Amino acid sequence: MSGNRTMAGCQMMPRSAAGSSVSFDEGVDAAQAVLHRDIECVLPNLRRFARSLTHDAVDLVQECLARALGKLQLWKVGTDLRASLFRILHNEYVS
Repeated sequence: MSGNRTMAGCQMMPRSAAGSSVSFDEGVDAAQAVLHRDIECVLPNLRRFARSLTHDAVDLVQECLARALGKLQLWKVGTDLRASLFRILHNEYVS
């Protein structure tokens, strides 16, 4: 699929493709929309991983997403979203 990742019916798009033919403001909104959609695609896997760590999986996933969305402005193109979310979730569990 030329760089796109498919997970459980979701197709994750490279973030660089989000705003290729729109103005700056629309590109930012489009990039955020793609990022939010990609997060939704990873959610079932995050929940499954959280359940393997603890019985309080819902709170753990919520804390993970709150941290990730709180730092959304720091997101860099080309960073592996899935790996980042799993790292945040694991670090939340450990702390």
